[in-house]
Amino acid sequence: MKLSSYMKSWGETQNEKKWSHIFIVGLIVAIIVLSLILTNKKRL
Repeated sequence: MKLSSYMKSWGETQNEKKWSHIFIVGLIVAIIVLSLILTNKKRL
């Protein structure tokens, strides 16, 4: 395996990891916001 090929795939792996973390944090925020909305509706 060539080192340049390995480093290119490693960079792509790191980029995918970054975007998956952003996506997961976005989903967590959406769940928290929806949970707050539902708990406020139950109180009314």
